Amino acid sequence: PFPVIADPESFSLNRAQIAYKNSDFAATLGRQRIILDDARFVGNVGWRQNEQTFDAARVKANLGSATIDQTYALKQHTIFGSQSPISDFEGDFIFTNVKVPFGNKFSVTAFRYEIDYDTRVLFSSITYGATAQGKIPVGAVTIGLKGTYAGESDTGANPNDFSADYYLAEGSLTWKGFTLRGQYEVLGSDGGLVAFQTPLATAHKFNGYADLFLVTPATGLQDTNVRLSKKVKVPGLAAGINVQFTYHDFQSDFGQIDYGDEFDWVVSTKIKGVALLAKYGDYNSNGFGPDTTRFTIQAGVSF
Repeated sequence: PFPVIADPESFSLNRAQIAYKNSDFAATLGRQRIILDDARFVGNVGWRQNEQTFDAARVKANLGSATIDQTYALKQHTIFGSQSPISDFEGDFIFTNVKVPFGNKFSVTAFRYEIDYDTRVLFSSITYGATAQGKIPVGAVTIGLKGTYAGESDTGANPNDFSADYYLAEGSLTWKGFTLRGQYEVLGSDGGLVAFQTPLATAHKFNGYADLFLVTPATGLQDTNVRLSKKVKVPGLAAGINVQFTYHDFQSDFGQIDYGDEFDWVVSTKIKGVALLAKYGDYNSNGFGPDTTRFTIQAGVSF
């Protein structure tokens, strides 16, 4: 009868890899963490107790100014741990990511992500897309711009014949430690029956910390959000305190459904090598899912 905290008791081998790296080439073989770009499509879900990892071979190479990142994986290990019936999924996972910088402030990244599950076939898909982003300094203000388009369609044994689009438009202003960001993100729907999905993403990072949209509803998702963040200097605390507030307005992509809205807060700092974080998400439903509040306190040590 209680809300799910998806961190079950588990004991498993999370990572075991062999790697080689020099200035222009890197190769990794084995069970490994894979984070591509901002983890919108492929990530490690790193804030959970157990990471998402892959049994994979990965190669990164610099060709001139471009960076090519190519992965083939045959198994996805989920965050749910070794005792879960969905502890892992087998299949063919092919990730291609090519990034080309233009000067020091702009870049374009093209990608192709193929997910062909053996059993989780409703999430088998091929996604093609590109992201352009950059920063423009104007006096004491830095303007950030980002745009992404991707198209997704079925593959493998997926019984659904579908195609759906993804759009992201983002702008930000940074001034004296303040950052104001506005974002419009669309995970499209094909006729209200099948929606654009990102089953390998660190989805918690994007559409509200209350986690109502980890799986995109069949009618799709339009997320209009505004974020204000500030690093506050504190005497005697070298890391300062990072404060972040985000407001989300959620609508469907098909059928003009008002899902609801959400307020999110994050406060974080670092004290003597210990990273501390408090996170709060408050989702107010307008008919999609229940009203949901999640509060998390987290501590992490790196060594």
